[in-house]
Amino acid sequence: MPYLSKLPRLVRWVVGVMFFFLVVMMAYRFVFFYHFRTEARPFSGTAFWLGFRYDLKFMAMMGLGIFIPSVFPFLNPFNSKLASRFWKIMVPVAFLVLLVFLIADFYHYDYLHQKLNATVLNFLADAGISFSMMQESYPLGWILLVLVAGLFLFSWWHNRYLSLLRNNPALPGKKKRRVIIFLVFGLLLGISSFGKLGQFPLRWSDAFLLQDDFKSNTALNPLQTFFSSLKVRSNSYNLAQVKKYYPLISQ
Repeated sequence: MPYLSKLPRLVRWVVGVMFFFLVVMMAYRFVFFYHFRTEARPFSGTAFWLGFRYDLKFMAMMGLGIFIPSVFPFLNPFNSKLASRFWKIMVPVAFLVLLVFLIADFYHYDYLHQKLNATVLNFLADAGISFSMMQESYPLGWILLVLVAGLFLFSWWHNRYLSLLRNNPALPGKKKRRVIIFLVFGLLLGISSFGKLGQFPLRWSDAFLLQDDFKSNTALNPLQTFFSSLKVRSNSYNLAQVKKYYPLISQ
């Protein structure tokens, strides 16, 4: 990518990390679709396109979380060795969290035929029984192995990529040009984190406009469904309203 090579190292680093995360999430969507689909179901381009938009939204949010602090010299991995060590820990930790969500989403759907959402936190009310059920139902040893291997491979790639960029000399140019690039890049990340052009951001409920449950579940991002459902996971019925409308409903 000749154009990318002309950008500041900080921008190239953030773009590289986002691209790695995005590829992993799209690869997971392919695995999800072909594992759970019926034999007669054809490939759904609309579900994958919407899924790509969900993934891009969260990767842009993560990119902002890396880029904005790194603009400051003491947190810039190319200006500070301490900052470099910090990001060599934090970015792999973020990748590990992503892997945990993807694996949890896969087995949650396999067990309940629902995407991972905040109701899974209810299992913590009796963690002992929940853990025993997981031991009996899921290959926890293989899952742990995948997590460790994934973390190791990503850390290896990220350390090499960051070291490669650190060893490349900074591109010559005026400070004004670099500031403009940073502002444009930050603006692009901000727009991408909104998800779509319009009054409202891209929401998890937009997936159900596909009018097909499996397409919707294929498109949904597990991070999207989990964090979007946090505020409603404890919702219950209103007893007064139930009594009020019981005669009408019973008819």
